Order: sequence, then C-alpha cells, then structure tokens
Amino acid sequence: MLRPLRHRARDGDIEVTHVANDAAGYIDPDDVKRAFRKHTRMVIINHASNVLGTVQPVAEIGKRCREAGIRLVVDVSQSAGIVPIDMTVTRSPR
Repeated sequence: MLRPLRHRARDGDIEVTHVANDAAGYIDPDDVKRAFRKHTRMVIINHASNVLGTVQPVAEIGKRCREAGIRLVVDVSQSAGIVPIDMTVTRSPR
C-alpha cells in the first residue's frame, strides 16, 4: 500500500500523513483522528501485519472516519481468510 502512495505524493497528486504505531505495533484510533486535516478525504490502513502479528482496531478507526465524513480503506491482504472480517459498509454522513 505504501509504494503507490509514495509515488502519488512524490508526483504531487496527494499529501500523505503517517500515523506512528506504538511499541507493540498498534495504531491508536485517536492518533488517526488527530491526524485529520481540513482536506483529508481518505484513511488507508493495513488490517494486520504478517511481521508483527498485530490486528489494527479498524472498527474504532472507522468510527472516527465516519464521524468526520472520511472514507476508510482497509488493506486486508494479510488477514483475509485468517481473521474474521465484517465487510458491512456504513455510509458516511456526507
């Protein structure tokens, strides 16, 4: 997921803000919310890490995105078929 984002940012098409993980590899949903900018349109996150074994709190991150009208894209390439995934789409208020 990072490579295409880096290329688009390098080309000036998008601006990317990275949110740091904690020592165990987890992303704090409130850190994601604090990273929202005026023009934030999308949050992209890996669901799980095959290196660290972490499964991110995507439901909580999704809630913060919905509240702000921001789309959430979850990369499930490492977790699909292994970790149960609720694919219910909840529309944002926009």
